Amino acid sequence: MLRRYVPDESHVLQYDAVELDDRLTFVEEPVAILARDVRRLCSRAIPVVKVRWRHRPVEEATWETEHEMRVQSPDLFEHSVGEVAYELALPPAFSAIHPVFHVSMLRRYVPDESHVLQYDAVELDDRLTFVEEPVAILARDVRRLCSRPIPVVKVRWRHRPVEEATWETEHEMRVQSPDLFEHSGTS
Repeated sequence: MLRRYVPDESHVLQYDAVELDDRLTFVEEPVAILARDVRRLCSRAIPVVKVRWRHRPVEEATWETEHEMRVQSPDLFEHSVGEVAYELALPPAFSAIHPVFHVSMLRRYVPDESHVLQYDAVELDDRLTFVEEPVAILARDVRRLCSRPIPVVKVRWRHRPVEEATWETEHEMRVQSPDLFEHSGTS
């Protein structure tokens, strides 16, 4: 059965404007510098940058020489604001950081014992796999699924902070580790 098409604004697809040059070829624009590196070629060091291009996903970012990218799009790089200050081209995620810094703000890093992070020893089984063990029950709740009550408990796991506690079904936790319920005083 054929139906008549009724035009509607919701059927219109949004698109990005595609730029073409005078020979009607697709023009690629760099959008952001994602990383920096120095590549070695024989005895020469070549600075390269990882560039994200417009109309392409981040996974398709390419490594280009820094000199070539500075010539093609200098606005992606930091530029000098006077003799001793620089302005960085920061991504939108860092909008809270002021983009201009003074050279006198740069300091040499001095190693200190207090900067070393402490970690818990991770216990591995005979196959060298990490086994997560529940430590405590933090909260209880009853959730509904198709008008059926399902009791759930919030479980804190060993070697994980309290913020990473997860909600698990009470039945699964009673089967996996019944000793948790003995310590909590509930049966």
